[in-house]
Amino acid sequence: MALRKETYKEYLDFCDVDPSKLLKHCSTRWLSLEKCVKRLLHHWPAVTSYFNSHSDVEKPGRVKRVAELLSSHEMRMTFHFLGYVLEPLNEFNTTFQADESRIGYLGEEIHKLLRKFLGRFIKAGVIKNSKDLISVDFQNPENQLQDNILAVGILTRSYIAENEEDIPPVDLAKFFQNVRGFYCAITKKMLKHFPFNDPVVSDLGFLNPLRREETTLQSVVEIARRFPAIVQEKDFPKLEEEFLDFTVSPDCDLPNFEKGQTRIDSFWGEMGQMTNKISGTPRFPILSKISQAMCCIPNSNADCERVFSLVRKIQTEQRSSMDNQTLCSLLCAKINCREECHQVTPSKDTLKLTKSAAYNYNKEH
Repeated sequence: MALRKETYKEYLDFCDVDPSKLLKHCSTRWLSLEKCVKRLLHHWPAVTSYFNSHSDVEKPGRVKRVAELLSSHEMRMTFHFLGYVLEPLNEFNTTFQADESRIGYLGEEIHKLLRKFLGRFIKAGVIKNSKDLISVDFQNPENQLQDNILAVGILTRSYIAENEEDIPPVDLAKFFQNVRGFYCAITKKMLKHFPFNDPVVSDLGFLNPLRREETTLQSVVEIARRFPAIVQEKDFPKLEEEFLDFTVSPDCDLPNFEKGQTRIDSFWGEMGQMTNKISGTPRFPILSKISQAMCCIPNSNADCERVFSLVRKIQTEQRSSMDNQTLCSLLCAKINCREECHQVTPSKDTLKLTKSAAYNYNKEH
């Protein structure tokens, strides 16, 4: 949407990005919503000026409705609140849509997110005195914070303070009511869809090396029992020995994993390569085997979506008759190769096999 020249000049110094461009939210990419909200807030005065000075602003229609909404204090407060509340949601989703194994953090992070949102509209004493986060009676109005301390964001509070005389009390009360409704709705959705009571998600916390002193042997054994194809019952005594060795070993005796690192799959890959100094036998063969298998559990459906995108890029209209085996091979190469194509130097055996495959294909066709 292009802005008028006067508006452009007026807000050029105010904006840190090109003020002639507004972002459009894509419904299939909902992580873009926060950026769209913040960009619109950034340009709100300019966009409001544009619509109010539009030639069709006096006529019934879309332009008039947009101008009225942009001039509404309730709408402005709502957008400020959205800019505040979408940040932790996007951060959580971005964390678990990453192209690496983070399944070991899932149980801890969903509890953190729920606690963060409960703390925004529920009294701290109620949260502390509850048996657990899931049992907090968040819908009880007596347990909720008052309007003057309800978490709506600093920018929202600043806007309310600056326009206190112009905002009708009815609109302000309606805004806070909507905020409470939003918090209650999002808490309900978390409790319904997040695996708070899933024993597997809870037990997978042992994958985080920083929590090895808090992890119990029972959680590892329960995981092993759920996946008998990976670890058999007869290996449990050996698994116990390895686990105890893992928990009591000093940090310097294990692969380096500092606070802030996230690649737990790399850590357990190095654990699988560790050997006993005297005998030379693997030190954690069973524990590393089950840990590496658990790291293959996807964090979300983002990995599946990435694979679908890769398939569409490989099997195009011009290559629609591609054999399934060829497609799978190219897909494996793209997924497992972490380097740029120009940085890869194929071995002589690979080149030989490639030439042989190409020769056989040309011979058959």
